[in-house]
Amino acid sequence: MILPMAKTISPSEPPFSVGVRIPPWTTFARGVYPGLMAYIQQHSPWRIETSENTTQEIPPVTIDEHWQGDGLIVFRCTRQEYHAWKRRGIRVVHISSEAPPGLRSPIASVGMDNDTVGRLAAEHLLGRGLSRFACWSDPTRRYSRERIDGFRSRLQETGYDAQVIAKSISKIPMAQRWKSIEEKLCRFLPDLEPPLGFFAKDDISAISVIRACQLIGLRVPEDVAVIGCNNDPAFVYTSTPSLTSVAYPAYEIGWNAAALLNQMLSRPDWTPDERTLLPVTQVVERQSTMVYGYEDPLVSQVWLFLKQNPQRHAVSVREVATHLAIAEPTLRRRFREATGRSVKSAIDETRLRRVQQLLQTSETPIKHIAFQCGFQASEDLSRFFRRQTGHTPTQWRAKAREGSRW
Repeated sequence: MILPMAKTISPSEPPFSVGVRIPPWTTFARGVYPGLMAYIQQHSPWRIETSENTTQEIPPVTIDEHWQGDGLIVFRCTRQEYHAWKRRGIRVVHISSEAPPGLRSPIASVGMDNDTVGRLAAEHLLGRGLSRFACWSDPTRRYSRERIDGFRSRLQETGYDAQVIAKSISKIPMAQRWKSIEEKLCRFLPDLEPPLGFFAKDDISAISVIRACQLIGLRVPEDVAVIGCNNDPAFVYTSTPSLTSVAYPAYEIGWNAAALLNQMLSRPDWTPDERTLLPVTQVVERQSTMVYGYEDPLVSQVWLFLKQNPQRHAVSVREVATHLAIAEPTLRRRFREATGRSVKSAIDETRLRRVQQLLQTSETPIKHIAFQCGFQASEDLSRFFRRQTGHTPTQWRAKAREGSRW
């Protein structure tokens, strides 16, 4: 498929021909294309080819070891493909954490910081008041090892750890795969004491955990709060309950992969660093972790009220106390005893997360976000946001979307 060129090119200055190959099963990576095209439109007028299935409505493009062009952005490739491209002088940027099996030479790659993925997942579950944890890992996959290491490291910093269930999924025959995974989870989960937080290496694995819990009578999220990674719409919305997930920075990966490939094409003798890791900033919360494991049930009720409140006005501590039918001083005391923080700080955190979600996932103007989140004016939102983050809303939006491009 040929995407539109960024601008008219003089015949004497033909654009580079760049191929993009993202396999159809990586539905979470579709957002790479907008980031890629945004960079091209601003910097480099490339001719783009992709190997998408067009049901033969336009001429098919095959991107394999025989492909001819100047540069490639690929999610994964084989060792044979990479060496064939290298021999012909084709520059390659990889956008997967997994290097081609058996490849000894370094390959330039752009991807998400998997250690931070794990740490964000741990922070999210710790914030639910949980004290017991487990995780699902595939030891043969680099991204999985890095995510689980980050998860356990963050837990260990707070005095906790996680029980690990490990299975090398790629070694299981395809026809037996889901059954084998389900059987192992159903043997593992009954030995865990609920309530607990469970981090799965990706969204597909998280769905497996949820299904296994349901088969053996464990409730999600009441007994097991489950979080995945990639925020893949093909899975997070179709799961029952809907799945909380660490968001994959697809746009940022597309932009930075294009920027890196542009430098490689412009400087044929330059060899970039092997890995460019982009920051991961967002956990998208859904029903699978909407539970709070504090011993004092009042604290859980506070958090649930704040999460369910649409934040169209500034919620006060008095309003929370009235809703829960409890004296305001008692609410303040019990919340601080259980969490070590004030009710007001919880209100501010919930409000901040709502603002950040709108900033990162929509084009809504700042003044409209202010109105939607209960601020009288955009100036009030800006003062609140700067106190909480040290940045203005505009600065934070740019940084969250552009990643390491700054």
